[in-house]
Amino acid sequence: MKRAMALVGVTAAAFLSFGAPAGAAVTETVDGTTCTSDYRNTAGWTDCRGGDGTWRLWVECDYQGDYTSSWKTGPGQRAYECWNKATGAGVDWQ
Repeated sequence: MKRAMALVGVTAAAFLSFGAPAGAAVTETVDGTTCTSDYRNTAGWTDCRGGDGTWRLWVECDYQGDYTSSWKTGPGQRAYECWNKATGAGVDWQ
């Protein structure tokens, strides 16, 4: 299983808008599926396009358990809002 993480910098996921930048978008491709993941303020998200890669979103949250979505194959979007603060987001690949 591979994991990528969005770190401090500039944001890029245009399908959601959560205010001021906090993360740095991470883009990676597996089995023809390209996922761009990011986080800011209280939310983390990913936008995956094309191919047949199997992936799931994970979001690290302060003061609560972290979130992991169900597995998805191919294109799609996932987002999660933490109660307090998101500190990272990305995808796991199967």
